[in-house]
Amino acid sequence: MEQALQILGEVHEEADLVVAALVHTHTGSLYVWEDKLDAAELACRRALTLLGAWEHGSVTATAENVLGVVCEITGRWPEALDHFENSRQLWENLGDRHQQALVSDNLALATSIAAISRRRCHLS
Repeated sequence: MEQALQILGEVHEEADLVVAALVHTHTGSLYVWEDKLDAAELACRRALTLLGAWEHGSVTATAENVLGVVCEITGRWPEALDHFENSRQLWENLGDRHQQALVSDNLALATSIAAISRRRCHLS
């Protein structure tokens, strides 16, 4: 990640911001696979901060989805559902039905796991 960000240098233009955010998002995904969830969350939040409210495209949708996965793994179900829904809506707006289907699957799985977790808490 550091090498990619060094190549970009100072990030001022929108295109630079999008690429930097994508680098952070990809790094976040790698951290999830390495079970470095705090680092994954930080990388995705950096990506979303770089993008702000102006980029409503695939990079934001991807960062929201990865952040949803991190929240799901750490048991923060309401936050996970919010991130998955944000991602799903963006993919829908972009007309990408394949990504929308993948994120909808994450959303359904998180909803089911959250319900099971709530039931188990009530039984204990």
